[in-house]
Amino acid sequence: MLSNQAEAAATHQVTSHPPMEQVVRFRRVTEFTDKAQDGFMRTFQHAFADGPYFEMTPFEDCLRMWAKHVPHCLWVAECEFCDNHVVGLGCAHSLQEDTYPLHPTIHDTLKANESDLPFDWHNAVYMAELAVLSTHRGAKLGKSLINLRLQWARAQGMSHYIMRTAEFDSKSAVIYEKKFGGVITPFKQNVAGVVGEIESSSTSRIYICGETSPDAHEEWKMPFTVTSW
Repeated sequence: MLSNQAEAAATHQVTSHPPMEQVVRFRRVTEFTDKAQDGFMRTFQHAFADGPYFEMTPFEDCLRMWAKHVPHCLWVAECEFCDNHVVGLGCAHSLQEDTYPLHPTIHDTLKANESDLPFDWHNAVYMAELAVLSTHRGAKLGKSLINLRLQWARAQGMSHYIMRTAEFDSKSAVIYEKKFGGVITPFKQNVAGVVGEIESSSTSRIYICGETSPDAHEEWKMPFTVTSW
């Protein structure tokens, strides 16, 4: 469990291309007016413009994403050498309906298939957005952002997680399955032409679920030290 001071930030040494030692700090955002807002939105747009989604996310949608997650769990990875500072992001929230208005298409899919889940999804954490700029992939930032959100979930008493991703060529699916005990559920979701879904080249979504407990994961040590920054 992270202490209040530990949630303030974390530091991780990474190597970029071209090679240069950089300091990446992980920080949980708790204020709507946080300086990371613009970087969050730019990183979200750039990351999902890549495959397999190739999405053109409107600025307004990114802003709504920011506003929805700040009161819950929103982490950013910030690099002092990058123009917009934010090079990665991760969002999560409880699936309890009285604490968070879940996207209607996701809610309906989970409700229709709840008998296929080995836990009560209403008491789980939804691992929402995960994005890392292409220039910083391969440095374990995605794994760190997942781990930080799972720690947050455990602190809130949530024992299981569920996430949604592209059925094909999903980078996050590989991480969840190999490092965090993720299991693909029997059901899928077709998002082609669905109102409320961002137009995407990837039209089929799968759901992956698992336990938030570190005992259910491959041994994974966070590659950074917690600081009071």
